[in-house]
Amino acid sequence: MKLPSFLKKYLRQQGIMLIRTETSTSKHSISKKESQEITQLLKEFSAHNSHSDLQNYSELRQYLTDERMALTQELIEKCKQNQLPLDGKDIADVGSGMAYLFRYILQVSQPSALTGYDTYVQMLDLARAMCPTADFVARSLYDISQSHDIIFCMEVLEHMVDPQRAVRHLMTCCTHGGKLVLSVPNGRIDFQSAGQMREDGQSYWGHVHFWSPESWSWFLQSMDGCQLIDSGAFAQKHLYAILQKD
Repeated sequence: MKLPSFLKKYLRQQGIMLIRTETSTSKHSISKKESQEITQLLKEFSAHNSHSDLQNYSELRQYLTDERMALTQELIEKCKQNQLPLDGKDIADVGSGMAYLFRYILQVSQPSALTGYDTYVQMLDLARAMCPTADFVARSLYDISQSHDIIFCMEVLEHMVDPQRAVRHLMTCCTHGGKLVLSVPNGRIDFQSAGQMREDGQSYWGHVHFWSPESWSWFLQSMDGCQLIDSGAFAQKHLYAILQKD
């Protein structure tokens, strides 16, 4: 919505800074072949898995939707647009979940190493089925000490008790000049409740932070020891940022 000039002037007089944020409509759609392959993989995994919470194919597919996969592809496209090559890079995904990110990265590039971190131990089995060539480690965000050229942290910060601390720690895990790629839901249309705190005491199963495009910009500006390369919105449903370590 475009604000009238008189309202803009009034807000500035009240000391309120107006921040213009970029929004974009998703240009990516999942091919029928890719969608079918993911469906088949999840069906086979759920049929042979011993963990009761991963035996329901429908629930797994409801989480890894075509829209979520398209979001992953669009974020990789943003990396490309910002001249962030993935070839030959040591790449990590914090909160790797089902590891669709790694599956797609291998379709479009040749990284030197892929490491996924997650505290949901049972999900690591599915991640290994999704991307057999990657390494997956049961480790919380704050226990990561290995350095990586590029670290992805998609749809994680909204769960964290202290997201600023989380971002600062992840920046310490980037190599010199390394990149941190973030995404979170757009808080204006995200209504997921917090749920219970997870066993690590540092995060919730649900969401406890809800950034608008404007507050996301303020949050990113509060980070020190890094440069903001790019940020914006995905079709008004998700927000992203690419940070570079100083």
